[in-house]
Amino acid sequence: MAGKKGENARSNRIRFIMLDADLGDGNLTELTGAITQALRPIHPAPKPVQQIAARRVEDDANEATHAQATSEEQEIEETVGKGAAAKPSGGACKYKPPIPAYMPDLDMTGFKDYAAQRNPKLASKRFLNVALWLRDQGKADAITTAHVYTAYRTAGWPTNIRDWDGPLRQLVKQDWMRRVKTGAYALTPLGEAQAAKGTQ
Repeated sequence: MAGKKGENARSNRIRFIMLDADLGDGNLTELTGAITQALRPIHPAPKPVQQIAARRVEDDANEATHAQATSEEQEIEETVGKGAAAKPSGGACKYKPPIPAYMPDLDMTGFKDYAAQRNPKLASKRFLNVALWLRDQGKADAITTAHVYTAYRTAGWPTNIRDWDGPLRQLVKQDWMRRVKTGAYALTPLGEAQAAKGTQ
């Protein structure tokens, strides 16, 4: 009799989990998956409440990802990130692109007057005008971020651009510039026409 009781006895398992995390938005989906896995009972199916909560968190993460993708598809000037620090996409560390080197030996005589006359307001037009002026003056057929940074400093334009290579990559996507080699870009005929369109 005692043997039968021992065979039919069922042990209860209790799991206590405590979590303290300081995470960026990008890790929310992974954290949700880990918590859901940890709280999932071994034998019975998950409770509907847990599934609904997990779906809500996953939907919020998907909406945030969609909003980020949409914002990246906007005009170049909106993706330059003028001086604003980017939110970390994961973990505590974030990549901070270096500020380009100023080129003191680059002869920029006349560029300040040219920039004041053209007066481009958008970052894309400024980058194109820098490339056009340097090419026409015989100073550089292809430009780098250092050329652009030096021109910005010469013209007195604000230098609070977070990623100086970002606008150049966007100009390549629009066929206004072409990549000559890593980090070096040349103006295309389409880009020249855009630079000539004026101050916008």
